[in-house]
Amino acid sequence: HVNAIYRRYAEGLNDLDTISLLPVDIDNGGIAVWTEAICKQRNQLMDWLASRGVQTRKFLPCCHSAPHLGDGMSYPNSERFNRIGLNLPCGPDLPMEMVDRTISLIREFKPV
Repeated sequence: HVNAIYRRYAEGLNDLDTISLLPVDIDNGGIAVWTEAICKQRNQLMDWLASRGVQTRKFLPCCHSAPHLGDGMSYPNSERFNRIGLNLPCGPDLPMEMVDRTISLIREFKPV
């Protein structure tokens, strides 16, 4: 069911410039455990969705920023994804109607 959710998001959002899903090759055995996306206006989008009853999550913090793991180096790609990455509603029990509602709301989102 998680792959069906990922496919529905991919089909419903593929023509938008404001958001992109991180690729999961579900046609060749990949499993979309999470539906992860990037959006330059991530915080605005998350607030927009939250105000309409849709919960999202930011990506986990970068491992290299943890005091016990940090090596003082810079990892620009990791830091970029941490700034603009979010997880969309997903999970094996999520009704497809919720996916469709989330897609509709994202399509209505107009960043300022």
